[in-house]
Formats: sequence, C-alpha cells, structure tokens
Amino acid sequence: MEVIQNLVNEAVWSMEEAGLSDGYIRSFSSTWQAFDDWLVERGAGYSPELGGSFLLEAYGIGRGGSTVSMERRRRRALAIIRNCHEHEPYRRVEDRKYESFFRECHEADLDEFLDELKKRYSDSTICAYVYVLNKLSPYLEERGINDIADIDAAAVMGFMQQVSESGVGQQLVYSTTSKLRRLLSWLESTGRIGPSAVDIVPKAKAPRPESPDTYTDEEVELIIGAIDTTSPTGKRNLVACLLAARLGMRSSDIVGLRFDNLSWKESCISFASAKTGQPTVLPLTNEIGTAIISYVKEGRPESSEPYVLVRHNPPHTRMRPAIVYDIVSGAMGRAGIARDGRRRGPHALRASVATRMMGSGVPLPVITRTLSHSCSDTSKFYLKADLEPLRRCALDVPPLVNTWWMAGGPR
Repeated sequence: MEVIQNLVNEAVWSMEEAGLSDGYIRSFSSTWQAFDDWLVERGAGYSPELGGSFLLEAYGIGRGGSTVSMERRRRRALAIIRNCHEHEPYRRVEDRKYESFFRECHEADLDEFLDELKKRYSDSTICAYVYVLNKLSPYLEERGINDIADIDAAAVMGFMQQVSESGVGQQLVYSTTSKLRRLLSWLESTGRIGPSAVDIVPKAKAPRPESPDTYTDEEVELIIGAIDTTSPTGKRNLVACLLAARLGMRSSDIVGLRFDNLSWKESCISFASAKTGQPTVLPLTNEIGTAIISYVKEGRPESSEPYVLVRHNPPHTRMRPAIVYDIVSGAMGRAGIARDGRRRGPHALRASVATRMMGSGVPLPVITRTLSHSCSDTSKFYLKADLEPLRRCALDVPPLVNTWWMAGGPR
C-alpha cells in the first residue's frame, strides 16, 4: 500500500529541481494534506483512481473542466503526485505535450494528418488535436473500424455522444466537432473518403456570451494606475497590462513577444499571432516603449531568453499566458472596479479596445487586422457592445391608430 507522503516528498524534490519557488510549492500542500487525511480515514493507500473521488467528496469538484482558480490548483496538486506515482518528473505546463497513443491500424493516417496540420498551426493547437484523436482512435477500433477511411455517420454520432456524456463542458464538445470536421475534410482532400463527408459531423454551438464584457476608458486608466511600478515585477506587469489595454493583444502574444518583434526606428510591433498565425503590425507608442525600456533596464532579471517578459522566479524563462490573466485580474481588484457580472482578465481589455475602435469609426477590416482575427466575421461580435450606432439604427415606433383596447373594448 503506497503511502502518499512518499509521493509528496518526491513531488517537492522534483519541483525544487525544476526551480519553482517555495511559495508555489506550498500552495499545493493543503490539498496534499487533505488527501492524506481522507485516505487515512478510509484505511486506503494511494491510487490515482481515488483522486477523483476525493475531489468530489471533499470539494465538490466533478469531472468537468473548471474556470475557478482554486479548483484548478487542487486538480493540479493531484496530477503532480499522480505523475510521481507513474515515475514521471515534474514538468512545467508549457513543457507538457500530449503524446499520441493511436491504435496501430490508424497510426499512419493520423500521423500524416498531424504532419499536415503542423505546417499551419502552433504546438498548442496540435496538442489539442492529439487530445481528441487519442480518444477517437480507440473508439473506432472498438467499433471494428480499423481503416480511418471507413468512418461513417454512426461512428461519428456515437463518438460525439460518448464525449458529451463524459461530463466535459460545452466548449470541449464544440472543439471536438471542429476537429472532426477538419479530419474528415483532410480525408476527403486526399481521396480517402468521398465528398460531403464533413456533413456527417453534428453541429455544436460554440459557447459565447451574448455580448463582450468591456470596461470604460476611465476604468481602464484605474486598472493601469493600480499597478505598483516601484518593484521589478511591477514594471513587468505594467508592460503586460499596457499591451492588453492599449493594443488588445492576446495573452499568448504578450508572453510570446520577442525583442526582434520590436522595431524602434519604425515605432511598431510586428509578430505572427500564436492563435491564428495572422501577421500583425501594431504601434509601438511612447507609453509602451517607455514601459519596456524601464523594465529592461531596471526590472528584467538576467536571462538569455529572447522574450521581452520573463518569469521573475528562477529559472527566468518565458511567462505562461495564465500569468497575464493574474496580472490584469489583480489590477482590476486593486482598482476597486465592480465586476457587475463582467469577466476579468486581458480578454476583457481586448474587447474594450475593439469596442473603442468601433466607437471611433475605425473600419471593420482594420479592427480585424489589429486583433489578429482570421476574418472580419469574428470581429463583428464586438459590434454588439458599441451601443450608440445601434441606437441610431433603431426605428421609431409608429403611433397607435386604434386605441379601443385602452378603454376596455372596441368603439
């Protein structure tokens, strides 16, 4: 019977070897201790299968994904000791890649499909495809479909039913249908299956709010002003916040910003979006340039990384996108801005930039290029938040001609 404390000790040692701070390691200790107590009460030793039962009983955390930071942290705590149980060293989030475990009968076709995707998409997108295909391949084999070209409507519907009943969120269901369409489209283009195969994939609605969450210009200034720039970390956080609030950059592009993306002579920032691959050119304003110079000279730790923003805890490597969320969300909280049901984080600042551009009469194609969208249809979503032009489009209500209903009956 394996004792959890041995796994915790191994996890702590592995995380220290990876250069993680004591504070970050301690943030998992309460979950590890609670899991240990839970196992002792039941007279059980550690097994990965008991982790899900513990999370559900102790914290009410089910199988579905979560956007709550503490729930993600507790899941992560159990994932770390599970890796140690399986004799895998601790790996940072950005270092983890999904390994493909395709059935041998599908391996050649799916590997060729992934090789084609790698010509156009980022590593994170490829990992998302591998995640779905790792589930699809064994499902097809169980149904006796050993040739990927024999996939039919019944197999697709059955697989989607399995995914939807597994307790995942709507976003993952939608993402799965999207990836299945891409796979079938590729199979069709290579002559492996007949035309119109994409039509057998059921349609799933992408979860999206009715309108974007935005913040006023006054609120944005309060958010920026809430960042303490007297510390090295604060100088870095200011750069990240300005890139989101002034230019509407995505978190992935903020942490991926390299020194060679900065053109000081032309006063512009040029990069290919990590999400869409779209080439993007944005202004390198005096405000942003000054903040970058201040950070590099007075705040950035010694690092050989080509990225402008780096972690301030050793090793000083590229930041994770999640850190940008923590920076912006923390600044919003310190600024004392009421949420009023709005989302926090850099995406809300990005939506605010788009809405501000709409209100200033900037043409839609320009907004599309600024936001690194692949098409203008995506940018149209922000039209919903630009209320003034919508009011101008409203029609006057015609006067009532017959008012008999006001007097209780016809006249």
